[in-house]
Amino acid sequence: GAEKASYPVRLLDPAKENRLMAFDARLEGGRLGYGDGKYIRNQGLKRYYVTGWSNSDQQIGWEFRLAKTVSFEIYLDYNTVTDNDSGTIEIDFAGQTFRVDYTPATENKGSNMLHIGNIALQPGEYTAVMKGVEFEGSQYMRPLELKLVPR
Repeated sequence: GAEKASYPVRLLDPAKENRLMAFDARLEGGRLGYGDGKYIRNQGLKRYYVTGWSNSDQQIGWEFRLAKTVSFEIYLDYNTVTDNDSGTIEIDFAGQTFRVDYTPATENKGSNMLHIGNIALQPGEYTAVMKGVEFEGSQYMRPLELKLVPR
């Protein structure tokens, strides 16, 4: 029989929570890197973030696809380097732009989960791209993941 070709664009499950992890993101604009990837549960430390995000030319993005129509609640989990890091980012999610204001949430306090909004999508291929608007402190937030919860 014929061999099936792999299809590298992630297929999301319309019936379960989907997590677009920072470690799986496409990083653009240089100088972006990752934490050590650890989750130290007993200390509440999440280090699977993207770091070094300090200018608006940098982008953090994911590609995904859907086989069925679905509505998702979108959440963003993040932490910050310092108690002074705050700002605004935009997430272009499947062509809809969400503007997100965030406050300090240092790694030693775990992370902060923000409700971004709701989106309804038809079957097809999409992207989610995070871009910086402005920040105060040492750098933009350190995103951990986008969480997509079916509605």
